[in-house]
Amino acid sequence: MLVGLDGPRATVLWWTLPSYMTLIGTAILVSCGLLFWKTRRSWKLHQAADSALMAAAFGLVLARFEHIMLDWAYFSGLPSEILSFAAGGLNAHGAIAGAALGGWVASRLFGNRLEPWLSAAAYAVCVISIAAWWGCAAASCAYGAEVGNLADYPSWLVWEAQGDFLMVAPRYAVQPIGAIMSVLLLGMVSLSAALGIRGRRRVGMAITGVMLISFLLGFLRGDPGLDLAGLRVTQLLDVLFAGAGVLLALWPRRSSVLTP
Repeated sequence: MLVGLDGPRATVLWWTLPSYMTLIGTAILVSCGLLFWKTRRSWKLHQAADSALMAAAFGLVLARFEHIMLDWAYFSGLPSEILSFAAGGLNAHGAIAGAALGGWVASRLFGNRLEPWLSAAAYAVCVISIAAWWGCAAASCAYGAEVGNLADYPSWLVWEAQGDFLMVAPRYAVQPIGAIMSVLLLGMVSLSAALGIRGRRRVGMAITGVMLISFLLGFLRGDPGLDLAGLRVTQLLDVLFAGAGVLLALWPRRSSVLTP
């Protein structure tokens, strides 16, 4: 088999790799390809490549940093796991903030407009969201809360999956629902592009959608998480970033010129 996925392990040619990082890595590569194609008229290829590297590096570092800070009680006792990316543990808010920072730094460094880059980034947000939920299904992260009996719920809402200590139990199907909703969001972003929605408006819509998916599914999650005011802290961050996405999408344009 050239490529295969078996729970936490992925087989690529003759290598066995962690599924989570394989899926995230593949999503990043796809996102880079989309970035190169969408910015081909306004960014030089090496500039787009450098911006992709900056966005990926900043995104991974801040995503991991956020995850560690929100679960510091665990990582403070096991510092050797701080750099263990393979088992999951990349939070979306840090990833989005880091990627945006990378894109902004690159645009300033090369003197290019950021709007075309943001148009391409809207697709990347959705693609990486699909991979993250799918990867969590393989790595048993962001899993659903246990339910009493599968027969008591609609078939699309529940499934049997691993959770704490890799114990299989009937659970809310949080990860597959997140992946499917992210696919639908990607379709909406593609439709918005066909309708002429570009730049920060397009990426603002993508960010808002990803954050709303995360917020809603947060009520069904069963994995440990820091709580505040009756919500998971990650849900509060979801609301904050969704609001930022709405501002990006609706804030009046400085110029009427549409970017490619």
